[in-house]
Amino acid sequence: MTIALLVLTAYLLGSIPTSYLVVQFFHGLDIRRVGTTNPGMMNVWDNLGFASALLVAIGDIGKGSLAVGLAYWLNADAFVVCTVALTVVLGHDFSVFLKFHGGNGMAPAVGAVIALLPVSTIYILITVIALYLITRRKRLSGIVGILMIPSLSYLLGYDESKILIAVLVLTLAVLKVIRFEGFSADRKRQPDDLVRQHEDE
Repeated sequence: MTIALLVLTAYLLGSIPTSYLVVQFFHGLDIRRVGTTNPGMMNVWDNLGFASALLVAIGDIGKGSLAVGLAYWLNADAFVVCTVALTVVLGHDFSVFLKFHGGNGMAPAVGAVIALLPVSTIYILITVIALYLITRRKRLSGIVGILMIPSLSYLLGYDESKILIAVLVLTLAVLKVIRFEGFSADRKRQPDDLVRQHEDE
């Protein structure tokens, strides 16, 4: 029963539509009708700015960290932790509050990895931020960070089960990104499009 409740909690946490709530509150728009229409942090950043995207990122990353942290607090074994980590991402991807639609799951996946591999994540986030400041390419910076996780975590002495869980969770998120966006960058919607959409509503 405890495991079932833990998995259900992870799904409901993942389902909280952070981007929808932030964009609706601060911009009066439905994120599902903006840019790529994907209700995720990257679409918010591309079309509505960094400040709103940061709020979305904090919420979505927090969902992943909280779910995995709760599993560890309840002394769950590696299999249950893995199930919880995957479920919080799936909850984000198929939110019950958005009629089983959602974002790509990368932010809650990162949150889960933070809970699993905190020291590795700090180094990787520093690297990703530095690379973005140099290249100004968000997706390239993110890909480099994802590729660094297994080897760096192994060198830092993390348990192999935690590294495996992190790889599985990030793979799930990457597959959703590829399925939704392909291998190309998001298409931004121009400001005039946003104005017309707002007027139509």
